[in-house]
Amino acid sequence: MVHTSMETIAIVSFILSAISIFIASGLKLYSVAYDRGYQNGKHCGFTEGLYRKQERRNRQNEFVV
Repeated sequence: MVHTSMETIAIVSFILSAISIFIASGLKLYSVAYDRGYQNGKHCGFTEGLYRKQERRNRQNEFVV
């Protein structure tokens, strides 16, 4: 299968954009995890940050009810 130069450029640009979207998504996920850890007073990671956020939400709901 013979590719013209325009097809090759299109394929390469598609691959590069897919890779950059993948990397950007990973960086965004990491920054969200890092911020959640610091919002709890120390950096504790993504899963512990989610756990502590849920605990805080449950404590707030106890006082509201």
